[in-house]
Amino acid sequence: MLTACAVIPVQAVVQNNNGNRIIKIADSYFDKAQKAEDKKTRISYFQKACERYYMQTQLTPKDVYPYIQMGRIYTIEKKSNLAKEYLSIAIGLEPNNANVNYYFGEFYFSNRKYTIALEYYNKAYNNGMNTDAGLNLKLAQTYEKLGDILKSNFYYKKAYMLDKFNEDLADKIRDLESIKYKNTGYYDKNKK
Repeated sequence: MLTACAVIPVQAVVQNNNGNRIIKIADSYFDKAQKAEDKKTRISYFQKACERYYMQTQLTPKDVYPYIQMGRIYTIEKKSNLAKEYLSIAIGLEPNNANVNYYFGEFYFSNRKYTIALEYYNKAYNNGMNTDAGLNLKLAQTYEKLGDILKSNFYYKKAYMLDKFNEDLADKIRDLESIKYKNTGYYDKNKK
């Protein structure tokens, strides 16, 4: 059985059948939590957001969005078991949903499981997020963590093409291109 962050009784969910309003309120709390400067305030806002997202799952159990958001909250809070539970529900509902795959990738990236993160990021890429600068950046960072500098550089360049005002990306590309990849040993060891 899933552990829910909600303390609001299900009767309240039934009485308040306005799902869009619940999501807007939850999203507002989520945004406030991300902007909060102190930990106590951030936790409080995430709790309030999570309660509303849980309410929404009771109203529309086949809607992936509230499950994604709860997975994101628990990923940020480093509550891996809960994050994985909610993201697993979302992926079960819509296995090819780009956002579900992206945030499952985020979950695995934050847990330093880069190979699995890469699988989910690639699913997101192949299901409509290929022009998202943030996803291309994550692909670049993941390939870099895995030691594939050529693919990493490719995705850094693609992210830069999608976000030309990001000077950090331009600097990163210059740094990677100054490396002599063929002498790093990475590509030689794969040929054996």
